[in-house]
This record gives sequence, C-alpha cells and structure tokens, in this order.
Amino acid sequence: MCPGMAFGLANIELPLASLLFHFDWQWVGPCSAKLDMTEAFGLTARRKDQLLLQPLLRVPLLGV
Repeated sequence: MCPGMAFGLANIELPLASLLFHFDWQWVGPCSAKLDMTEAFGLTARRKDQLLLQPLLRVPLLGV
C-alpha cells in the first residue's frame, strides 16, 4: 500500500463532502426519464454521456 494513499484520500474526501453538504444538486438535462446510464469502455468504465449538474446553495459558505 502506498504511503501517500491516506493523504490522497483525504484530499478527495474532504472537498467532496463539503460540496455535498453545502449544495443541493439539480440535474440539467432534457428530461429526467431519459437519463442515459450506458458506459463507454476504455482504461476505466465511465459514462458515455456527461452528467451535467447545477449546484444550488443550501448552507451558506463561511469565509466567502
């Protein structure tokens, strides 16, 4: 196991948790019933089409 793994996880988990806590996310797309979940294969499995989300402020950010 890499010694920098804990550091890397902390650098991803804390900002992601902050984004999820402070914002509600609204899907920006033509219709929610037509959300395409097909995958495009390559080195990793990823979504074929991009997922576009709009952040809506839920909890005010401190110090901004």
